[in-house]
Amino acid sequence: MRRKNNSGIILLVVLWILVILSSLAIGLSRRTHVDLALTKHSVGEVKSKYLAWAGLMQAFDQIHLDSSDDESSGIDNLYYCAMPASSAVSAEELYSDKQVGEGYFQVAYQYPVLIKDQEEWQTYFGIQDEERKININALDVSNVDVLIFLFQSLGVSEDSSKTMAYSILDWKDTNDLLSHEDYGAESDYYEALTKPYKPKNRPFDTLQELLMVRGVTEDIFYMVQNDITVFPKDKNFAVNFDTAPARVLKAVALAKSGPETNTDSSDVDSLVEKILEYRAGEDGQEFTADDQMFDETQAALNQKELALFLSLRAWRIKKSEYLNVHVKGVEENFGAQTNINAIVRREDLAILYWRRN
Repeated sequence: MRRKNNSGIILLVVLWILVILSSLAIGLSRRTHVDLALTKHSVGEVKSKYLAWAGLMQAFDQIHLDSSDDESSGIDNLYYCAMPASSAVSAEELYSDKQVGEGYFQVAYQYPVLIKDQEEWQTYFGIQDEERKININALDVSNVDVLIFLFQSLGVSEDSSKTMAYSILDWKDTNDLLSHEDYGAESDYYEALTKPYKPKNRPFDTLQELLMVRGVTEDIFYMVQNDITVFPKDKNFAVNFDTAPARVLKAVALAKSGPETNTDSSDVDSLVEKILEYRAGEDGQEFTADDQMFDETQAALNQKELALFLSLRAWRIKKSEYLNVHVKGVEENFGAQTNINAIVRREDLAILYWRRN
């Protein structure tokens, strides 16, 4: 009887051991499966990173070819921005879902387009220049109105627009004096905050620094970030009239309207409309091969529009030196994706700003 009882106990123990071992095996199998899946996804992420790098190298190659092209090296418009005029393919063919191994890359950006008098952001393939934007590092009291009018075009009140614009000047200047006696902010303002800090007193390195400036909220930053830049840090104020969107062109023109040119906002609107119409070419569509550089002598400007445009010429450039490259690399097997945003100086292809996610 004792032998039988011992045998029964041993059988139960063996069965329990088998249950435990089976559970351990199942758990180990599941963990191994998860680890394998994570490993494969990590490999996919690495591949997507190098796919994005491939897109960046493609962009570098086009920038170099454009700089060496006699026909297009001195100009940049929306279609031929950092792309040689002699190119036999379009920007979309160069940069749209270019297959490489087990994935693809694309180089594209968003640009505001007027559709039935409403501004909508559209995706375009290619490279954009920083000179189509307002460079806050190049602003001073002589041209700060450009930024004020840009803020106002976004629905910000005049007082708030002036407060932010002059505070931006104070943030980057080297002294502790207000740039405007009624607006702006220097050390005394920031040191009185609940969490005090000092103004930078040096040029902006990134746009995100704006969120530390008096009056700039996240909502305002989100609205304005696509129309401003911090590059270059050490040049005079200039805008590429052949790539700048309507809102930037209007802000620039409004800064020169008034008694000095005997013009008003209606003259600004008509001038900007003619610039956009002229540079779109015969087909009336921007981002097409017939896009052309604006020529005031051929654009049928009236006397006031011409006077306004001539006052703006000191701020105009035709060749963009700082280029913004947005690249997405996608590994297709696992859907891993890497995005790269780089600011590149044309003359030596130096990367001045870099972000990857």
